[in-house]
Amino acid sequence: MAREIECLIEEFQDRHPRTAAKDVQQALRIVGVRTGVGQLRQKAVLVGLALGVGLLAFLLFGIMYFRSAG
Repeated sequence: MAREIECLIEEFQDRHPRTAAKDVQQALRIVGVRTGVGQLRQKAVLVGLALGVGLLAFLLFGIMYFRSAG
């Protein structure tokens, strides 16, 4: 798979000689995010999971507080 991606990048750079390495890196990052392979996708999942756990803990403590206050 790596060789196929390498060939695609080389062909694209041949057709578009002004393509910079930075452009290729950015495109690969975007593809990684869209396909779920990139590190950004993993970070987004972890942040979402952390927020979900935090919200659940907040709700549980709130329920316990209001039950003990009543």
